[in-house]
Amino acid sequence: MTDSHPSRRKNGEDRTAECMKLEEHVFSVKKRFLAMYRKAHAGHIGSSLSCAEILVFLKFAWMRDDDTFILSKGHAVAALYSLLAEANVLTPGQIDSF
Repeated sequence: MTDSHPSRRKNGEDRTAECMKLEEHVFSVKKRFLAMYRKAHAGHIGSSLSCAEILVFLKFAWMRDDDTFILSKGHAVAALYSLLAEANVLTPGQIDSF
């Protein structure tokens, strides 16, 4: 059996560059949802912080366009919204309604 997942077939330099890009996405996602919580004066920050890295990895390094993701951790929805904004699925106007 061969592993055909694209993120597993990279050399060392490519993996380092990919890790750096993922770290940039994580920082941007965290910054966005922390701003959302601050603006709302409410939220479950810990829930979002605890899954930000996993969400970024899944969206930008693992999932394909036709994959479906279900977040059952409802208190972390700000992290999901931030991730979707980072991926240009949601607009800044939609995020402002959080």
